[in-house]
Amino acid sequence: PAAACIPETINLTDPSYTIGNDPNLKYSYWQDALAKTPIPNPTKIAQTGNYFVLGTSPFGCSNIVPINTSISAPPNTSVTNYMACGSIPLDSITPTKGSDANASINYFFDTTASQLMPGNHRFTSSTNYFIKFTAPAGCSVIKKASVTINDYPNYTVTQPAPVKIP
Repeated sequence: PAAACIPETINLTDPSYTIGNDPNLKYSYWQDALAKTPIPNPTKIAQTGNYFVLGTSPFGCSNIVPINTSISAPPNTSVTNYMACGSIPLDSITPTKGSDANASINYFFDTTASQLMPGNHRFTSSTNYFIKFTAPAGCSVIKKASVTINDYPNYTVTQPAPVKIP
């Protein structure tokens, strides 16, 4: 299963973990490889650990397979929004200053963190963007950030009349 962040839980009964297997198998969930201690609630695993899935066929044949979970604290995050005139390059700002130094950080155009923003991206208009922080144990958090781009002021200057020196 994908890593989860506290207070999230992992559902070991999710069919995506057994997809492609014989559809007639019945599954049970255990804390040990000998299937001696059942998991009280396999739909809400709240701790990192090694668990076991016992698959039993209609004929009574069975096999037990390990499944590992990773549940960790989310990284500490701090997001600073920026304002600039005209435009501002992403690599010239520090929107994550004060965040967990061990977290990996990536920037995205979308809330689902699927459209990666290049590090040399230049903001030319006001927008929201998204920062994905991933802790070393795999727990990820996505935070919204914004950049406000203001126009340069438009004005003219009247030149003074020339001065004659006597």
